Amino acid sequence: MRVHNLVAAALALSIFIVCLIAADLYARGLEDRYIHALAPQMFPLKNQGSALQRAAFSQSDLLPIYGSSELDIADPYHGSQLFKSYPTGFTIFPVGKAGTTDLMILQDLVAIGPSLRGKKVAISLSPPWFFGGGIGAPAYAGNFSRLHANELAFSTELSFDVKHDAAKRMLQFPKTLENDPLLKLALEQLANGSPASRALYYALLPLGKLQTLVLDLQDHWETLNLIWQKTGGKQPLNPNVPRDSAAINWSSLLRVARRQQIQHASNNPFGFDDQSWQRTFRRMALRQKNSRNDIQFEKSMNQSAEWTDLTLLLRGLKEMGAKPLILSMPIQGTYYNYLGVSARARQTYYQKLEKICGSYDVPLLDFANHDTDKYFLIDPGAHVSREGWIFYDQALNSFYHNTLGKVGSAG
Repeated sequence: MRVHNLVAAALALSIFIVCLIAADLYARGLEDRYIHALAPQMFPLKNQGSALQRAAFSQSDLLPIYGSSELDIADPYHGSQLFKSYPTGFTIFPVGKAGTTDLMILQDLVAIGPSLRGKKVAISLSPPWFFGGGIGAPAYAGNFSRLHANELAFSTELSFDVKHDAAKRMLQFPKTLENDPLLKLALEQLANGSPASRALYYALLPLGKLQTLVLDLQDHWETLNLIWQKTGGKQPLNPNVPRDSAAINWSSLLRVARRQQIQHASNNPFGFDDQSWQRTFRRMALRQKNSRNDIQFEKSMNQSAEWTDLTLLLRGLKEMGAKPLILSMPIQGTYYNYLGVSARARQTYYQKLEKICGSYDVPLLDFANHDTDKYFLIDPGAHVSREGWIFYDQALNSFYHNTLGKVGSAG
């Protein structure tokens, strides 16, 4: 009887495993089929999950770009719109929302796993990230992905040293770990780093890998549900994205975009979008004139934890074998002059950023020569304007086509 029970249990387990493998293959096939149609869309699962991000990295005509709210604001020159029909052979795959910063991007990209090796990825930085204490607890919690955090904690692609430093940062946001005791324990051992803690961490690793596998399967299931929903509505998602190869006249496009931006920034001296100025920044600006100085600015910037997180991100990308491009929006220099922060002080941001990226041999476009171009951004919160998107798009196009050295006006 025992033998029969064991055989039945083994058979049931085998059938279950076969069904899991079949479901996984079906899910991956569907994700690959619809990834181009989903590429321009922004929705929570795209940011919090890994299935679609991995699918994007597997496509030679998609360029993933990670950033913050600038990627989630509609604009006629947003890369998803300009490259919508693949005019130069590719389009972008944006990932990010408000509050996404370097520590979150690190977790996102580590979760891609070995598929990241040798792949290009663009990362958009917002200078205000670096002008305070770094990412706050609410923003971190709002962007937290349990799957991505587990992928980092139990990664076998990253060195112990990188995981050790990342764990120390992740433990500074304890509320995100309250419902995952295994993850919390693993991060504590990584952060401790003693021989006994290392031994315990490696003892936990198989359990961590199993937990990550379960979370990954859940992610595939949620992605399947999302695709089914989008293909079953009144306007079903079409996997066959229209393509129209065409040359882009960047100079002409820039002139048009700048003229349009000027038309939409006519009620204030800073080049801010008219609606944003009237709704939000007009009253704020009246209170903030000469409210800061160079000493305060440089102290706040140099003490920001965001530099630690950026360094962690670059270390992680190097170990994962990725090919990143760092894009940094310029500081809104016209407004910062008004606040009392000089061009000399602002230059310290660009210099520090250049030094860190240079130490990891990562190409950087910081658009520092647009520091006083008041039409590059639509507000002081680092959101790209119509003109700004043209410079971003030109840089992304050059990065994709391996012609970054010829960018010229986007440098």
